[in-house]
Amino acid sequence: MGKPATLSVVAKGEVVYQWQKLLDGGWVDIAGANASTLAFDSVSYDDEGSYRCVVSNEEKRLESSSAKLQVAEIFIDSEPEEELNVYENTKTTLEVVARERNNNKLSYAWFVDKNDGKGFVKAGGSSKTIITPKANMLNWQYFCEISIGGETVRTSTSTIVSVKIPAKIVSNIKALEAFEGEPNSGFTVVATGDNLKYQWEISRDGSKTWAVIEGATSATYIPESDPSLNGAMYRCKVYNDGSSVYSASAKFTVREAPKVEDVEVLQNKIVLPFEGSTVVAYEDYPIDIKATAKGYKIKYQWYKNGLPIKGATKATYSIKKPLESQDSYFCEVYNGD
Repeated sequence: MGKPATLSVVAKGEVVYQWQKLLDGGWVDIAGANASTLAFDSVSYDDEGSYRCVVSNEEKRLESSSAKLQVAEIFIDSEPEEELNVYENTKTTLEVVARERNNNKLSYAWFVDKNDGKGFVKAGGSSKTIITPKANMLNWQYFCEISIGGETVRTSTSTIVSVKIPAKIVSNIKALEAFEGEPNSGFTVVATGDNLKYQWEISRDGSKTWAVIEGATSATYIPESDPSLNGAMYRCKVYNDGSSVYSASAKFTVREAPKVEDVEVLQNKIVLPFEGSTVVAYEDYPIDIKATAKGYKIKYQWYKNGLPIKGATKATYSIKKPLESQDSYFCEVYNGD
């Protein structure tokens, strides 16, 4: 349809040509068709039919065999979009679904321009071609030629392949330790890929079941340094429209902060009562000040009148005679390494 076509006859000697077309069961001369070749500049449906050529001279009149002119037209029912967004290493099928108005057999040939200066080269010989996109295939261009009897009749729309990178984790999360109530650095996952999204999850049963953490949708998640989270496992789902991957799971350890539960002052093994924050003791007897505390790897440092006492690093600090009145003592309890 819309392309040139030619019918030819070969005869010897000086002859006269007259091309005819079969109409309503009879052969009708075609005006002006008096050459050995009958040419059509652009065939249309009206040109379809049977043709023959009458060759004559003064002595003879010969009729050629008839030839049927069939106007082919290919209709494309579906084809790839002009831009195809695909993820790397995801097998993708480019397919053209076509039909010809006269049910002629169609042949297909796919071509690709790899942006290497070589132009389009053949990439497949059926109605579909399968590609496995790679990062270096960015903006490769494909189209399909559809032919009948070796002659190209129609080409599909060109398709530009846009290759996107799937989610891939390049640095996993690591176990995290923090002291109760203190700031921590959190968990961080490092990933590559296009249009990445993140979703952190928590497990409180040793990675058997996982729950989504609402609002935890960035590459870093910082949990509260709460003892209730001690031993919890964390992981992150990294994904985009075409892929998803989970990070390794990592444990969160929350170390208990030091807590002073009681302070006792003893003299001759007798507990002296407090009057507010003051204890009255006899000057002739030594006293022991004892701090009872709990926490992770706790350590002690006793102070006298606001200054640290050298070597006073145990739960109990003993004051020898003679006692000095109005002295002030306290103990700092803290987490050690």
